Amino acid sequence: MSNIMCKKTKTGSLSTEIYKIIFQLKTKLKPIAKLITNKKIRNIILYVNSSFSSYTFKRTMLKYYNGLSSSQIDSDIKKVVEFLKHNKSSLFPYEFTKKYSKLNVEVLTDLENGLRYVYLDAKKLYFKRSYDEAKIKSVFSALLMEQDPESPHLYLTEDFNLSEDDILADIGAAEGEFSLRVVDKVKKIYLFEYDPESIEALKATFEPWKNKVQIIGKYVSDDISNSHTTLDNFFAEENPSFIKVDVEGAELDLLHGAKKILSSKSPMKFITASYHRHNDEITLRDELIKYGFETGYSKGYMLSIWDDILKEPYLRRGIIRAKKS
Repeated sequence: MSNIMCKKTKTGSLSTEIYKIIFQLKTKLKPIAKLITNKKIRNIILYVNSSFSSYTFKRTMLKYYNGLSSSQIDSDIKKVVEFLKHNKSSLFPYEFTKKYSKLNVEVLTDLENGLRYVYLDAKKLYFKRSYDEAKIKSVFSALLMEQDPESPHLYLTEDFNLSEDDILADIGAAEGEFSLRVVDKVKKIYLFEYDPESIEALKATFEPWKNKVQIIGKYVSDDISNSHTTLDNFFAEENPSFIKVDVEGAELDLLHGAKKILSSKSPMKFITASYHRHNDEITLRDELIKYGFETGYSKGYMLSIWDDILKEPYLRRGIIRAKKS
Protein backbone atom coordinates (compact mmCIF):
# COMPACT_ATOMS: atom_id res chain seq x y z
CA MET A 1 0.00 0.00 0.00
CA SER A 2 2.85 2.34 0.82
CA ASN A 3 4.40 1.53 -2.55
CA ILE A 4 1.21 2.57 -4.29
CA MET A 5 1.11 5.82 -2.37
CA CYS A 6 4.71 6.46 -3.29
CA LYS A 7 4.06 5.93 -7.01
CA LYS A 8 1.15 8.33 -6.91
CA THR A 9 3.25 10.96 -5.22
CA LYS A 10 6.04 10.62 -7.77
CA THR A 11 3.58 10.80 -10.66
CA GLY A 12 1.95 13.84 -9.18
CA SER A 13 5.31 15.56 -8.73
CA LEU A 14 6.26 14.85 -12.35
CA SER A 15 2.95 16.29 -13.63
CA THR A 16 3.47 19.40 -11.52
CA GLU A 17 6.95 19.94 -12.96
CA ILE A 18 5.67 19.52 -16.52
CA TYR A 19 2.91 22.07 -15.96
CA LYS A 20 5.48 24.48 -14.52
CA ILE A 21 7.67 24.15 -17.62
CA ILE A 22 4.67 24.63 -19.95
CA PHE A 23 3.58 27.71 -18.01
CA GLN A 24 7.08 29.19 -18.18
CA LEU A 25 7.25 28.58 -21.94
CA LYS A 26 3.84 30.17 -22.49
CA THR A 27 4.91 33.18 -20.42
CA LYS A 28 8.16 33.60 -22.36
CA LEU A 29 6.52 33.05 -25.76
CA LYS A 30 3.58 35.34 -25.08
CA PRO A 31 5.33 38.50 -26.36
CA ILE A 32 6.30 36.66 -29.55
CA ALA A 33 2.76 35.35 -30.03
CA LYS A 34 1.40 38.85 -29.47
CA LEU A 35 3.84 40.23 -32.03
CA ILE A 36 2.81 37.66 -34.65
CA THR A 37 -0.90 38.30 -34.12
CA ASN A 38 -0.39 42.05 -34.57
CA LYS A 39 -2.13 42.87 -37.86
CA LYS A 40 0.68 44.95 -39.35
CA ILE A 41 3.36 42.41 -38.43
CA ARG A 42 1.21 39.55 -39.74
CA ASN A 43 0.69 41.36 -43.05
CA ILE A 44 4.44 41.91 -43.37
CA ILE A 45 5.09 38.20 -42.74
CA LEU A 46 2.45 37.22 -45.30
CA TYR A 47 3.87 39.71 -47.81
CA VAL A 48 7.42 38.41 -47.38
CA ASN A 49 6.21 34.81 -47.72
CA SER A 50 4.17 35.68 -50.81
CA SER A 51 7.09 37.56 -52.37
CA PHE A 52 9.44 34.64 -51.71
CA SER A 53 6.98 32.15 -53.24
CA SER A 54 6.49 34.42 -56.25
CA TYR A 55 10.24 34.78 -56.72
CA THR A 56 10.79 31.03 -56.47
CA PHE A 57 8.00 30.32 -58.92
CA LYS A 58 9.31 32.91 -61.37
CA ARG A 59 12.75 31.31 -61.36
CA THR A 60 11.22 27.88 -61.97
CA MET A 61 9.12 29.15 -64.88
CA LEU A 62 11.96 31.09 -66.52
CA LYS A 63 14.18 28.01 -66.24
CA TYR A 64 11.48 25.99 -68.01
CA TYR A 65 11.17 28.42 -70.94
CA ASN A 66 14.91 28.97 -71.21
CA GLY A 67 15.20 25.23 -71.72
CA LEU A 68 12.92 25.26 -74.79
CA SER A 69 14.09 25.80 -78.34
CA SER A 70 13.16 29.02 -80.14
CA SER A 71 10.72 27.09 -82.35
CA GLN A 72 8.75 26.08 -79.23
CA ILE A 73 8.22 29.66 -78.06
CA ASP A 74 5.90 32.01 -79.94
CA SER A 75 6.21 35.82 -79.94
CA ASP A 76 3.58 36.20 -77.18
CA ILE A 77 5.54 33.89 -74.86
CA LYS A 78 8.76 35.75 -75.61
CA LYS A 79 7.10 39.00 -74.47
CA VAL A 80 6.08 37.40 -71.17
CA VAL A 81 9.52 35.87 -70.56
CA GLU A 82 11.22 39.21 -71.23
CA PHE A 83 8.80 40.98 -68.86
CA LEU A 84 9.38 38.47 -66.06
CA LYS A 85 13.14 38.87 -66.28
CA HIS A 86 12.75 42.42 -64.97
CA ASN A 87 9.42 42.39 -63.10
CA LYS A 88 7.46 40.43 -60.49
CA SER A 89 5.09 37.61 -61.43
CA SER A 90 1.59 38.94 -62.07
CA LEU A 91 -1.75 37.90 -63.51
CA PHE A 92 -1.08 40.00 -66.62
CA PRO A 93 2.69 39.83 -67.22
CA TYR A 94 2.89 42.84 -69.55
CA GLU A 95 4.06 46.45 -69.50
CA PHE A 96 0.56 47.87 -70.07
CA THR A 97 -0.41 47.00 -66.49
CA LYS A 98 1.90 49.65 -65.03
CA LYS A 99 -0.36 52.51 -66.10
CA TYR A 100 -3.07 51.20 -63.75
CA SER A 101 -0.92 51.04 -60.61
CA LYS A 102 -1.62 54.63 -59.58
CA LEU A 103 -4.86 55.33 -61.41
CA ASN A 104 -6.85 58.30 -60.14
CA VAL A 105 -10.27 56.83 -59.29
CA GLU A 106 -12.98 59.06 -57.83
CA VAL A 107 -15.30 57.15 -55.50
CA LEU A 108 -18.66 58.74 -54.72
CA THR A 109 -21.47 57.81 -52.32
CA ASP A 110 -25.16 57.60 -53.17
CA LEU A 111 -26.95 59.31 -50.26
CA GLU A 112 -30.22 57.49 -51.01
CA ASN A 113 -28.99 53.89 -50.75
CA GLY A 114 -25.63 54.40 -49.01
CA LEU A 115 -23.71 52.50 -51.70
CA ARG A 116 -20.45 53.73 -53.18
CA TYR A 117 -20.01 54.03 -56.93
CA VAL A 118 -17.70 55.23 -59.69
CA TYR A 119 -18.49 56.53 -63.16
CA LEU A 120 -17.86 54.21 -66.11
CA ASP A 121 -18.62 55.71 -69.53
CA ALA A 122 -20.76 58.36 -67.76
CA LYS A 123 -22.80 55.59 -66.05
CA LYS A 124 -22.82 54.74 -62.33
CA LEU A 125 -21.17 51.44 -61.41
CA TYR A 126 -22.08 50.50 -57.82
CA PHE A 127 -20.03 48.25 -55.52
CA LYS A 128 -20.66 45.95 -52.59
CA ARG A 129 -21.70 47.67 -49.38
CA SER A 130 -18.77 46.08 -47.52
CA TYR A 131 -16.19 47.59 -49.88
CA ASP A 132 -14.39 50.63 -48.54
CA GLU A 133 -12.97 53.35 -50.78
CA ALA A 134 -9.52 51.75 -51.06
CA LYS A 135 -11.02 48.38 -52.06
CA ILE A 136 -13.21 49.99 -54.71
CA LYS A 137 -10.27 51.84 -56.23
CA SER A 138 -8.32 48.60 -56.39
CA VAL A 139 -11.19 46.57 -57.89
CA PHE A 140 -12.13 49.24 -60.43
CA SER A 141 -8.53 49.64 -61.57
CA ALA A 142 -8.36 45.86 -62.05
CA LEU A 143 -11.58 45.88 -64.08
CA LEU A 144 -10.21 48.58 -66.38
CA MET A 145 -6.92 46.72 -66.71
CA GLU A 146 -8.74 43.51 -67.68
CA GLN A 147 -10.37 45.27 -70.63
CA ASP A 148 -7.32 47.19 -71.80
CA PRO A 149 -6.81 46.76 -75.58
CA GLU A 150 -3.55 44.93 -74.81
CA SER A 151 -5.05 42.65 -72.16
CA PRO A 152 -5.28 38.86 -72.62
CA HIS A 153 -8.57 39.14 -70.71
CA LEU A 154 -10.19 41.45 -73.29
CA TYR A 155 -13.73 40.32 -74.08
CA LEU A 156 -14.68 42.31 -77.17
CA THR A 157 -12.89 43.46 -80.30
CA GLU A 158 -14.00 45.40 -83.38
CA ASP A 159 -14.60 42.09 -85.15
CA PHE A 160 -16.22 40.37 -82.18
CA ASN A 161 -18.89 42.59 -80.69
CA LEU A 162 -22.59 42.96 -79.87
CA SER A 163 -25.46 44.43 -81.86
CA GLU A 164 -28.80 46.05 -81.04
CA ASP A 165 -30.67 42.77 -81.63
CA ASP A 166 -28.56 40.74 -79.23
CA ILE A 167 -29.91 39.03 -76.11
CA LEU A 168 -26.98 38.87 -73.72
CA ALA A 169 -26.50 36.30 -70.95
CA ASP A 170 -23.81 37.63 -68.62
CA ILE A 171 -22.90 34.68 -66.39
CA GLY A 172 -20.72 35.46 -63.43
CA ALA A 173 -21.64 39.12 -63.67
CA ALA A 174 -19.74 40.19 -60.50
CA GLU A 175 -19.74 44.02 -60.52
CA GLY A 176 -21.61 44.10 -63.86
CA GLU A 177 -18.93 46.18 -65.58
CA PHE A 178 -19.13 44.20 -68.84
CA SER A 179 -22.89 44.54 -69.18
CA LEU A 180 -22.86 48.20 -68.16
CA ARG A 181 -20.50 48.97 -71.04
CA VAL A 182 -22.93 47.46 -73.58
CA VAL A 183 -26.33 48.04 -71.97
CA ASP A 184 -27.29 50.72 -74.49
CA LYS A 185 -26.25 48.54 -77.43
CA VAL A 186 -28.29 45.40 -76.84
CA LYS A 187 -31.93 44.36 -76.80
CA LYS A 188 -31.99 42.45 -73.47
CA ILE A 189 -29.58 41.39 -70.71
CA TYR A 190 -29.80 38.51 -68.23
CA LEU A 191 -27.35 38.91 -65.35
CA PHE A 192 -26.47 35.77 -63.40
CA GLU A 193 -24.83 36.36 -60.01
CA TYR A 194 -25.36 34.41 -56.78
CA ASP A 195 -23.70 36.64 -54.17
CA PRO A 196 -26.46 38.62 -52.36
CA GLU A 197 -24.20 41.61 -51.72
CA SER A 198 -23.24 41.79 -55.39
CA ILE A 199 -26.91 41.54 -56.36
CA GLU A 200 -27.73 44.60 -54.24
CA ALA A 201 -25.06 46.58 -56.09
CA LEU A 202 -26.20 45.24 -59.48
CA LYS A 203 -29.78 46.35 -58.81
CA ALA A 204 -28.55 49.87 -58.10
CA THR A 205 -26.31 49.93 -61.18
CA PHE A 206 -29.00 48.75 -63.60
CA GLU A 207 -31.96 50.60 -62.08
CA PRO A 208 -32.10 52.99 -65.11
CA TRP A 209 -32.39 49.95 -67.41
CA LYS A 210 -34.61 47.70 -65.27
CA ASN A 211 -37.00 47.18 -68.18
CA LYS A 212 -34.32 45.47 -70.25
CA VAL A 213 -32.07 43.93 -67.53
CA GLN A 214 -33.07 40.92 -65.44
CA ILE A 215 -30.95 39.78 -62.49
CA ILE A 216 -30.97 36.08 -61.60
CA GLY A 217 -29.56 35.13 -58.20
CA LYS A 218 -28.30 31.66 -59.07
CA TYR A 219 -25.18 29.79 -60.05
CA VAL A 220 -25.21 28.40 -63.60
CA SER A 221 -23.84 24.88 -64.04
CA ASP A 222 -25.07 21.38 -65.01
CA ASP A 223 -27.29 21.06 -61.93
CA ILE A 224 -30.74 22.35 -60.99
CA SER A 225 -31.49 23.23 -57.35
CA ASN A 226 -32.51 26.16 -55.15
CA SER A 227 -29.14 27.77 -55.78
CA HIS A 228 -28.28 26.41 -59.24
CA THR A 229 -29.76 26.41 -62.71
CA THR A 230 -28.67 25.35 -66.17
CA LEU A 231 -28.78 27.45 -69.31
CA ASP A 232 -31.03 24.89 -70.97
CA ASN A 233 -33.47 25.03 -68.05
CA PHE A 234 -33.53 28.81 -67.74
CA PHE A 235 -33.75 29.55 -71.46
CA ALA A 236 -36.43 27.01 -72.24
CA GLU A 237 -38.36 29.36 -74.55
CA GLU A 238 -35.76 31.76 -75.99
CA ASN A 239 -32.06 31.46 -76.72
CA PRO A 240 -29.53 34.16 -75.91
CA SER A 241 -27.57 35.24 -78.97
CA PHE A 242 -24.49 36.30 -76.97
CA ILE A 243 -23.17 34.45 -73.92
CA LYS A 244 -20.34 35.66 -71.69
CA VAL A 245 -19.03 33.21 -69.05
CA ASP A 246 -16.58 33.81 -66.21
CA VAL A 247 -17.42 31.43 -63.36
CA GLU A 248 -14.15 30.77 -61.53
CA GLY A 249 -13.38 27.36 -62.99
CA ALA A 250 -16.91 25.96 -63.40
CA GLU A 251 -17.03 26.79 -67.11
CA LEU A 252 -17.04 23.17 -68.29
CA ASP A 253 -19.93 22.28 -65.97
CA LEU A 254 -21.86 25.20 -67.45
CA LEU A 255 -21.27 23.90 -70.98
CA HIS A 256 -22.53 20.47 -69.94
CA GLY A 257 -25.77 22.12 -68.81
CA ALA A 258 -26.22 23.99 -72.11
CA LYS A 259 -26.37 21.20 -74.68
CA LYS A 260 -29.69 22.33 -76.19
CA ILE A 261 -28.64 25.95 -76.53
CA LEU A 262 -25.21 25.11 -77.92
CA SER A 263 -26.77 22.68 -80.43
CA SER A 264 -29.11 25.37 -81.73
CA LYS A 265 -28.79 26.37 -85.39
CA SER A 266 -29.36 30.01 -84.49
CA PRO A 267 -26.41 32.44 -84.87
CA MET A 268 -24.60 32.80 -81.55
CA LYS A 269 -21.47 34.28 -80.05
CA PHE A 270 -19.86 32.81 -76.95
CA ILE A 271 -17.10 34.18 -74.72
CA THR A 272 -15.61 32.16 -71.89
CA ALA A 273 -12.72 32.55 -69.48
CA SER A 274 -10.15 29.81 -70.11
CA TYR A 275 -7.47 30.46 -67.48
CA HIS A 276 -8.97 29.23 -64.21
CA ARG A 277 -7.93 25.59 -64.59
CA HIS A 278 -4.98 23.82 -66.18
CA ASN A 279 -5.72 22.91 -69.82
CA ASP A 280 -9.10 24.72 -69.88
CA GLU A 281 -8.12 26.56 -73.05
CA ILE A 282 -8.03 23.21 -74.86
CA THR A 283 -10.87 21.42 -73.04
CA LEU A 284 -13.35 24.30 -73.43
CA ARG A 285 -12.32 25.02 -77.02
CA ASP A 286 -12.80 21.38 -78.04
CA GLU A 287 -16.21 21.32 -76.35
CA LEU A 288 -17.36 24.38 -78.31
CA ILE A 289 -15.97 23.04 -81.59
CA LYS A 290 -18.02 19.89 -80.99
CA TYR A 291 -21.16 22.05 -81.27
CA GLY A 292 -20.05 23.67 -84.52
CA PHE A 293 -18.46 26.87 -83.20
CA GLU A 294 -15.49 28.55 -84.81
CA THR A 295 -13.09 29.47 -82.02
CA GLY A 296 -10.18 31.80 -81.36
CA TYR A 297 -8.20 33.06 -78.38
CA SER A 298 -7.58 36.52 -77.02
CA LYS A 299 -4.02 37.64 -77.66
CA GLY A 300 -1.29 37.04 -75.13
CA TYR A 301 -1.19 34.90 -72.00
CA MET A 302 -2.25 35.06 -68.37
CA LEU A 303 -0.35 33.76 -65.38
CA SER A 304 -2.74 32.31 -62.76
CA ILE A 305 -0.29 32.74 -59.90
CA TRP A 306 -2.88 31.85 -57.21
CA ASP A 307 -3.56 28.38 -58.65
CA ASP A 308 -2.22 25.57 -56.42
CA ILE A 309 -1.78 23.25 -59.41
CA LEU A 310 -0.08 25.67 -61.76
CA LYS A 311 2.30 23.54 -63.82
CA GLU A 312 4.03 23.39 -67.16
CA PRO A 313 3.59 25.17 -69.48
CA TYR A 314 2.39 27.69 -66.81
CA LEU A 315 0.99 30.33 -69.17
CA ARG A 316 -2.68 30.16 -70.14
CA ARG A 317 -4.86 31.79 -72.75
CA GLY A 318 -7.26 34.17 -71.03
CA ILE A 319 -10.39 34.20 -73.19
CA ILE A 320 -11.92 31.96 -75.85
CA ARG A 321 -14.15 33.75 -78.40
CA ALA A 322 -16.47 31.45 -80.34
CA LYS A 323 -19.19 32.04 -82.90
CA LYS A 324 -21.70 30.09 -84.91
CA SER A 325 -23.05 31.74 -88.08
